[in-house]
Amino acid sequence: MGEAIDIDLPADTGSQNFAGFDSSLNLLYQQGWGAANSKYHMGLALRNPNAAVQPAAYGGHVLRNDEYVYPQNGYADDSLYKVMSRQGWAVYDTTTLKRTDYDVVLTAGKIAAHAPNLDTTQYRFVVAFSNDGLKKLKELVKMTQCGNANRDVFGAINLGDVIMVAQYVLSGGA
Repeated sequence: MGEAIDIDLPADTGSQNFAGFDSSLNLLYQQGWGAANSKYHMGLALRNPNAAVQPAAYGGHVLRNDEYVYPQNGYADDSLYKVMSRQGWAVYDTTTLKRTDYDVVLTAGKIAAHAPNLDTTQYRFVVAFSNDGLKKLKELVKMTQCGNANRDVFGAINLGDVIMVAQYVLSGGA
């Protein structure tokens, strides 16, 4: 199970973004390029909807569209499955990491084809945007952890969490 998203942040010229990942947050992200958009960051993250502890994603990959998508007008047969089956985290760029058009592929986990009909697997994918840098994007992703908004020792949303969100929103946050 996973998600593949072509993220295009506003750029001064075309779809030019820098890309990266933070495996500790199960986060793939891209940074807008150009003077007007250098603080823009957008990402795709996997968050556990039930547990106080966030399990690691199976894999997260950033792919160049001009190598994986454009040549065949979409992913080639089975190529998306092959990418989703790669365990670990990587930015795939056969030249050099630079401004270009990327897409992100995040795999939550593998599900056996022979799983009983009554089994249910649940994942939460979060798409987040920050116009105030990568640090803010990571803070927003952390806030989506169910039942553990500020990662305190109690693992519950409490008055401190509500005040933190209110301060953020009232100070001009999204």
